[in-house]
Amino acid sequence: MSIVDDLKGQISKNRIIFDKAELKDQLLGEDVTEELQALVHHLSTLEKLRLSSIIREEGHHGSGRAFDIGNEEIARTILPKVASVAEVTRWKIDEIIFDASKADSSYDRNKWNFDIGVKHNFDDATLNAHSDHIHFSLKAPANPTKTRALVRALRPLGHASTATAAPPTRAGGLMLLDFRTYPDNYVMPADFAIAGVGFESISGNGRLMVNNTANDRGLQFDASGLRVVLCRPVNGLLLNAGGFAGAITVTALDSSGAVIHQQVIKPANVLIRILLNAPNMRTLEFTGGGGEGILVEIVLPD
Repeated sequence: MSIVDDLKGQISKNRIIFDKAELKDQLLGEDVTEELQALVHHLSTLEKLRLSSIIREEGHHGSGRAFDIGNEEIARTILPKVASVAEVTRWKIDEIIFDASKADSSYDRNKWNFDIGVKHNFDDATLNAHSDHIHFSLKAPANPTKTRALVRALRPLGHASTATAAPPTRAGGLMLLDFRTYPDNYVMPADFAIAGVGFESISGNGRLMVNNTANDRGLQFDASGLRVVLCRPVNGLLLNAGGFAGAITVTALDSSGAVIHQQVIKPANVLIRILLNAPNMRTLEFTGGGGEGILVEIVLPD
């Protein structure tokens, strides 16, 4: 039997119910990952689930890798069975977010929470937004096998969305590329371009999303790193970037792929403006940051 058949069996037994009819189609369809389907099935063998959200535009939901459980009253029994390093690794979980004080007022609010597959303390605003549902998200598949038509329709591969992005600012022979025109938590494709400048996850399928950080807004990249391919070689540019779970390293490469400059942006937890000078820079690679690296803007010759 397939995982879809297994899920249908649990649905027929009323072990999985839905707030809206379309959620059933989403769970059984091609726009969610098999890893998500497998986790939902496993959880439904532990407790009865009421799914309140699966596919929507923001965060992991936009790439078919997240779901919310609306009957949060099961948190006290189900989360101890899955919110451990061993189980998170086994089921390829990226995030678990729930305000544990809603299960027991004596509990630390972050008792069961994970981010990027490791224990994590979310801020009060995030916890307040996750007090009436349990959020799960899955890591991106190493070798995606499904075609996600919905995601492609929302954000075609190789092109930044034109729905919310303003064109780059040009003045005095310079061009400013930034991400402030996108909404917070907007999920970008793993490979897109703005004004001829390419942005891509170094792993090819890592998470790229716009995130409000340090009173600004930028492109957040996960531990796989971010690669920026300029439209032509330049000898200098200005960056505004930082790492919020560790410092990030910027590596500049020429058109042949040879490393010509490398610089660490530190300290962590702040955004830093850096004038980067090196001959014939064509590609920049941002690594480190503990999964919370941010690129706010690039200013380069137009």
